Amino acid sequence: MEIRINSDFSQADLNEMRDVYASVGWTKHTNDKIKTVFESSNVIAIVTSNDRIVGFGRAMTDGVFNGSSKEVSTFKRVKGEG
Repeated sequence: MEIRINSDFSQADLNEMRDVYASVGWTKHTNDKIKTVFESSNVIAIVTSNDRIVGFGRAMTDGVFNGSSKEVSTFKRVKGEG
């Protein structure tokens, strides 16, 4: 599986991101909530394969010493693929 990782949330398809959440049973994430939490995070990674979002992660950091991972999610069908 060829993957690409980018940090440009402005181009993210919120419906595809919601599908990733739903694939692991997280069905309460609306597009508005997804947009809010990702725009509030200062480090993000969006993983695509064949131009479709298959996973993502977000974190918060002070840029100097401390940081914390807030979430990492992948489509259930691609877990363990790479």
